[in-house]
This record gives sequence, structure tokens and C-alpha cells, in this order.
Amino acid sequence: MDSTKDNASYGLLRRLGKIIAVRRFGDEEKDRLARVLNVTLIFGFVATVLTAIAAAAAGQHGKAEVIAVAAGTTLLLQVPLRLGRIRLAIFLTFLFVLALVTILLLIGGGIHDLGSMLFPVIIAGGGLLLRPKEFLAIVILSFLSAASVVLIEVAGWIRWSEEFSTSVYHLLTITAIFLLAAAPVRLLAN
Repeated sequence: MDSTKDNASYGLLRRLGKIIAVRRFGDEEKDRLARVLNVTLIFGFVATVLTAIAAAAAGQHGKAEVIAVAAGTTLLLQVPLRLGRIRLAIFLTFLFVLALVTILLLIGGGIHDLGSMLFPVIIAGGGLLLRPKEFLAIVILSFLSAASVVLIEVAGWIRWSEEFSTSVYHLLTITAIFLLAAAPVRLLAN
């Protein structure tokens, strides 16, 4: 009886593996990028589901809803990947993560929210996976997103506790972080 359960479990895992795996495209670079993006999207889905559960448990229902929608969107990003539009899928993934971070910072705690830690991740990942012009676009959009959040927070539209008051000088720090993250990653990728 145990061997029947083991065979059924193995069969289920094998079918799941076939569903999760990305087809081969016949180009080594395309195959590598497809595998990297596929794994990133799978882990992104798991991470967003866990984060949505945590936000709901913490009573942050609006944030949980946004993150739950993000979980579904990570599944939709598999569509261009499965159709062989790998470059498009990678660029859309970075745009999506950037939009998600921006929304979470605006409805959350501003630039002091833990979600702001994703800016360096976006830049590092983009530097490794995107073409130079795409990477430049993502860096500029990321910087504009962070700068906008800081300026909105300085204007008083986003409130945090007094211990985390935000000033325009935070913008200089963010600029330095973006420069330190973007230049070496792009140089390594080249």
C-alpha cells in the first residue's frame, strides 16, 4: 500500500514538474533566460501569497488585497514567457514589480516601508537580465518612483511616525544608493 502512495506522489510531482517547467527554445541564451525568469516568477508567486497572508493577518486588508492581485499577475506574466516572448516577459516583470513597489509604498509607510528594499533588487536583477536600454529605463523609472514617494511623504500626504520624519535629504541618499547599485551591476553584466 505504501508503494502505491509513493507511486501516486511521484506521478503527481512529475506532472507538476512538467507544468512548471519552461519548454526549450533551441537557443542556449533564450533557454537560460527563460529558466531564470520562470524560477523568479514561481518564487515571486509564493512570496506574494505569503506576504498577502501576513498583511491580512496584521489587519492591513487593503495592502493584502493589492498583494493578492499581484500574486495573480505573476501567474499572468507566465503567458509571454510560455509563448517564447522572453525579453518582453522579463521587461514586463520588472515594470510590474516596480509598479507594485510604488503602490505598496504609497498605501503603506512611504519610503520607510520594507517594500522599498525591493528597489536595489529591481536594479540588480534588471542589470543582469535586461538589455542596456531596457535597464536604463528601469533605473530611471525606479528612481522617479522612489523620488516621487519621498516628495509625497515630505509634502505630508503619507504619514509615518515622528521618529521617521522624511526630508528632501533622503532623496540624496536614495540617489546615491541608485548610483551605487546601477553602475557596478551593469558593468558586471557587460
